[in-house]
Amino acid sequence: MLIESQAYCRENLLQDLYAAELDERQEQRLQRDLEQQLRKRIEARLGIERQLVEIECRRKQQEDEDRRFKEDQLKLWAERDRLDQLSNEKRRLKLMEHRRAIQELLEERRQRRADEVKELMQMQSLFEQEEKRREEIIEEERIKLLKEHVTALLGFLPPGVLRESDREHLPLPKDK
Repeated sequence: MLIESQAYCRENLLQDLYAAELDERQEQRLQRDLEQQLRKRIEARLGIERQLVEIECRRKQQEDEDRRFKEDQLKLWAERDRLDQLSNEKRRLKLMEHRRAIQELLEERRQRRADEVKELMQMQSLFEQEEKRREEIIEEERIKLLKEHVTALLGFLPPGVLRESDREHLPLPKDK
């Protein structure tokens, strides 16, 4: 009888150790998943910040290019006018025509730039929507797993795993 109770105690102890080992592995896996998720978020934010810096640099560079382009075009057209030896009135009209043409070219470039920025913003919005949906799916799966296994794991879960908002989804005892 004593041997049987010792064997039974030993078996219970082994089962408890095995359950504790499984819980520890699961906790480590959860910790790794959280760390990976955090790393991905940080990388995404850094990527967005880099993109914003690049956009600002490109905008400044584009403004400089526009200014130089405008100056170069005015010089070119002025030189052509001098070579043609146009009268003052014709030269003034030609200069206005050149400025109008340059302004149209600048408007086209600005529009292309605005389209690029709009496309970047749409890509960012899609990325944020995808990330939000991913987080919703993760939260749904977390709640689903908790609903299925919370009663078996209740004594083994470390503090912070269960949130106050989980109480409405789970059959947990209410605090008094």
